[in-house]
Amino acid sequence: MGRVNALFGGSIFVQFVPLEIDFEDFHDMANITKGAYELAKAGGKHHNWYREQQKNGIRQIRKGIASFEKRITEHHEWIENPSLKVGNWESRDFRYQAGLLKHWRNDIERHYEFIDILRGVLLEQGYTDEQFLQNSIDRVD
Repeated sequence: MGRVNALFGGSIFVQFVPLEIDFEDFHDMANITKGAYELAKAGGKHHNWYREQQKNGIRQIRKGIASFEKRITEHHEWIENPSLKVGNWESRDFRYQAGLLKHWRNDIERHYEFIDILRGVLLEQGYTDEQFLQNSIDRVD
C-alpha cells in the first residue's frame, strides 16, 4: 500500500494494483472500424479528412495507407513493451501508464479508421487492385 497525504491533513492509504492489459481484442479493431468510410462519406466522423483525401491521387493514398500500417505496428510494439517509447516506464505513476496505453490504443483505432476511409476513396477513384485492398493491414473480413 502507498501512503498519500491528504490536502487538509491526515493520510489516505491507497492500494496500487498492477495494470493488466488484454491485447487479444486488437485484432478485432479492424472490423470495428470497418464502417468509417461510410460514416465519413455521409458527413459523420472524419468527414473533412475524407473530403481532403478525395483530392489525392492513387499513389498518395497508397502511401498514406502504408504509413498508417507502419504507425499501427509501432503502436502495437509500444503497448507490448512500453519501455521502447518511455525509457523510465517502470518508475512512472500508474495513472500516467494507464493514460498513455489508452492514448496509444485510441491512436491505433483512429489509424484503422483512416485506412478504411482511404480504401474507400481508392475504390471511388476506380482503383480495382483487390489484392492490395484485401491485404492492407491484414484485415479479417
